[in-house]
Amino acid sequence: MARTRALLATAALVLTAGLAACSGDDAPAPGDPTVTARAKPRPPARPARLVREGPPVEVRVLQYNIQFADAGIDGVVDDIRAADADIVLLNEIDDRRSTGGLLQPRYLARKLGMNVAFDPNGTVRHGVRGNAVLTSFDIAYVRRFDLPTPDGTEKRGLMDVVVRQGDVQLDVWTTHLNPDVGTLAQARRVRTIIGEPACTTVLAGDLNVKPYRNPPTLLREHLGDVWRYVGDGAGGTNRAGNRRIDYMYFARAEPVSAEVRPRGSSDHRGLLGTFSVDPDDNC
Repeated sequence: MARTRALLATAALVLTAGLAACSGDDAPAPGDPTVTARAKPRPPARPARLVREGPPVEVRVLQYNIQFADAGIDGVVDDIRAADADIVLLNEIDDRRSTGGLLQPRYLARKLGMNVAFDPNGTVRHGVRGNAVLTSFDIAYVRRFDLPTPDGTEKRGLMDVVVRQGDVQLDVWTTHLNPDVGTLAQARRVRTIIGEPACTTVLAGDLNVKPYRNPPTLLREHLGDVWRYVGDGAGGTNRAGNRRIDYMYFARAEPVSAEVRPRGSSDHRGLLGTFSVDPDDNC
């Protein structure tokens, strides 16, 4: 099925570190009787649903844990380019400017001619680490959520990005769960936040667990696991290719294909899913 895609000349970087607090300059004077309570900042408004007509369109989505680009960020560029995806969801991606390195999401976006949203979750030795979404579509909306973080574990998050190309609009979520400790609580939180989608939705990430464990099962309450529908074989995404720890879920779309990409510049293998999106399920 034909897909119309346009590479954008300028990459846009969206840094989503939560809602900013009001500055002290506009704070009321202590004891001001005219002020009863400060209104809480409102989350950004989601874009309105786009009505469209015509045949379904195919969308290619790549899930890829890039292992901090330690094997070389230009190798990651090559891996992503070879997958030829419209939307790329990345885990273990860093902002290393504080230690003299790259803002990796921006570098990848510029190299690939894509838009990017970056969710910086927590500070690590080299800088700040998180998840990102790269896309040849426009980015219409970004919001991030904190996930439960047990003491002594890395901070985790969930990011929602609404992407749009012409009159095609869909909802994309990316996350990276803990290995072992706290994984189930994080999966429950992801399930609660996403709920039951009313339009085309894709969730992908490194869940750090095998398919028969509880977190992958929980996320199938309202979402389909693309590998269970159209994948072939074990679907191993780890270094050896014998264990499935990266997942892609969907709702209100028709899964067309799923494949594990050859191992490149990471200890993970990319997971590529193709979906047919019907006009009635447009976001």
